[in-house]
Amino acid sequence: MIRTLIVDDNHKKVKEIRDCLVSVGIQIEDIDVVTDIVEGRKKLKSVFYDLLILDIQIPERVGENPLINGGLQILELLKDRYRYKKPGYIIGLTEFSDSMKEYKTVFEEKLRFLIKFEEASTFWKTKLNAIVSEIKETKKFSPVLDYDYDVGFVCALEKTELENVLKLEMGWTPIHFPSDNLIYHIGKGVNSEGREYKIVAASCEQMGMSSAAVTTTKLIHHFRPKYIFMTGIAGAVEDSLNFGDIIIADPCWDYGDGKYVEINGANVFEESPYQLRAPVSLLSIVNRIRVEKDFLFYLPSTYKQASFKNPISVYIEPLVSGSAVIASFQQKNKIKSLHRKIYAVDMEAFGFLYAANHALEPRPFPLVVKSISDMADTTKNDFAKDYAAYTSTQFVFKMIKEFIEFEKG
Repeated sequence: MIRTLIVDDNHKKVKEIRDCLVSVGIQIEDIDVVTDIVEGRKKLKSVFYDLLILDIQIPERVGENPLINGGLQILELLKDRYRYKKPGYIIGLTEFSDSMKEYKTVFEEKLRFLIKFEEASTFWKTKLNAIVSEIKETKKFSPVLDYDYDVGFVCALEKTELENVLKLEMGWTPIHFPSDNLIYHIGKGVNSEGREYKIVAASCEQMGMSSAAVTTTKLIHHFRPKYIFMTGIAGAVEDSLNFGDIIIADPCWDYGDGKYVEINGANVFEESPYQLRAPVSLLSIVNRIRVEKDFLFYLPSTYKQASFKNPISVYIEPLVSGSAVIASFQQKNKIKSLHRKIYAVDMEAFGFLYAANHALEPRPFPLVVKSISDMADTTKNDFAKDYAAYTSTQFVFKMIKEFIEFEKG
């Protein structure tokens, strides 16, 4: 099966394209046709297409005049992989010579072919035939996979962090694979709309970004979750934070990424961070929960101990990762000096996000949800460790239970 989307408002041309595709073995029921940007956007949000055939001049909406760069607008949308499913192959097919000349370079930077459509010519058909043949060969060796599980959890520590996840009532069952030394826990839940979802959780073998990246990669490979979360603990860099406050890492980077240079005899670190952002769709859910004051106010009272009284605050702010535990005022202030808005620090989040963002398709939607367990200074202890793991887990559980929309199945 080769799922194909044609975005073109010239009905005669669409018929020619469709007839050509059918003649080379694509089933008519696998070909979708839309005539404007709005409908194309809807299709590309919900369906993965093997092939997108795109005119350059298309209207924003049905009945409107074509935009001279309408096809380019579709290409720009596809940069957002969290909202749109980028097709395996994209072809520009235009009958306008001026568009061909003006946008040829721009299109070919973003896709493989821009072809001139001429009704009397067979050149475009030959090109299209060759591309379809290539897709068929590619699919023989690398079939497109869909998501299998709905939700995944990756925790840095088995004790405390994973323990809090496994306290969620999901009917957990531990499993392992002969070629893998990790233990995974699989379960099922039902959201507030009565829809069942599949869930998997695992913890890293040791602390650190490398271990987090390996664990995340393995979990994605085995289970292909659509959403993947890292919950657990973090140290506060921002002094106004309280125990249990939740940090949504956006952006996140490795604060040790850079180089040391010598300037006037002094050893100077020049930071060069590669920042990873959170998916907009999940940040939208976070913001919806943040306005639910009752949930955040009463969350501390649901914890097993009565030691914590402050209502929980949720922040979407920078969280940075490093290779060492921070329990030093001096090192904390050094991290602060790197970026004035850093809120928290941990040892795993960047590795988790890097692995999720560079996984094979279908890539999951990753989110780091960490809670404050200490002040990342000489006062550091384990007093609030379990409480922080609890609040981060419960926040994600609320996202899953009430806000994330799971597909029927």
